[in-house]
Amino acid sequence: MKQCRYDGSRENHCSCDRNGVSVPQDTSRFECSLRLVNTSSQESVRPLEQRLLKQITKHLKGANLIKYEEAKILNITSTGEVLFHFVGAKEDGQRVRELLMSLVEKAKLANFTLNPSHFSFKQQPTLLLQSVTVNRKDGRVGLGEDFEIKCIAQGSTSTTFRWYRDGIPVNGSAAVRNVTTWVGPQDSSDKLVSYLMIESAQPLDEGEYTCQVVDWGIQQCKSVRLSVIQPLNVVVAPMSSTVQKGSNLTLRCYTAMNNKPGRGKLGYNWT
Repeated sequence: MKQCRYDGSRENHCSCDRNGVSVPQDTSRFECSLRLVNTSSQESVRPLEQRLLKQITKHLKGANLIKYEEAKILNITSTGEVLFHFVGAKEDGQRVRELLMSLVEKAKLANFTLNPSHFSFKQQPTLLLQSVTVNRKDGRVGLGEDFEIKCIAQGSTSTTFRWYRDGIPVNGSAAVRNVTTWVGPQDSSDKLVSYLMIESAQPLDEGEYTCQVVDWGIQQCKSVRLSVIQPLNVVVAPMSSTVQKGSNLTLRCYTAMNNKPGRGKLGYNWT
């Protein structure tokens, strides 16, 4: 599976087959908060962010971590609280925590002074869309039956889900029938679950359903095909006939396959 950047536009959604990269395995997003002392004497925020990120990167890269990517200062408040994050190897979690905690305890990062009593650290899984399934065998649902499609992913608490059918957004609030989407709580295995439920399946519900998950501007998509099985429309012809003794009569029993154009007919003739 591939992933790619998502800018929120209709044209950019689920475009990873064209411009995506392979989904990295066994990675985590590390988020840390620390506090600078005497920030009032520092320069404006942008140059401060650049200098601070440079020193944080130098400190962490010097520890020979397995992976260090997407490092970014997320925010610097007026009180000097700094929030930053980066992507690293999952197995480096404890080591990253110890490196940052040691830095804060020393209260010094190059020419920055840190508050030794302010430190928070979170390790969250990076985005991974694991499965999209429909609660019907082979993705076939009978006309008028309810069905549910489930999308399971892991990611941070900012992960969002969107549903599409044949590339068109599924909008439950604008639907004339009961179409419901909701996200289940994150469980102990760091998985999030999004559900799409449609009551009383109709022929127009048939198509390809795609789950899009987005986390920190990265998107991944997976699809499942749904078929709506309609009752056969059986026709017997002629329904009645008067024949002379000894003459032939041909009876036909036939049905259009699911009443769909281009599918032809199935039937039998008796003479």
